[in-house]
Amino acid sequence: MTNFYNIHKHRFYIDYPQEKLDGELYKYKCAFCGIDTVTIDGMLENHSPTCEYRLEKENDANSDT
Repeated sequence: MTNFYNIHKHRFYIDYPQEKLDGELYKYKCAFCGIDTVTIDGMLENHSPTCEYRLEKENDANSDT
């Protein structure tokens, strides 16, 4: 699985800060927008449109062009 991630890491966004979901033992959410990590599923567009993490990554991507 590590090789899969290394080959495709440019396709996944999993470096965002996370917090535990209240009342859940193994479930987490984005610390900025509060959407759970299962819903986000490594995809930037699954964060809230106003999420600080998403806006920063989109800005970084746009500044590279």
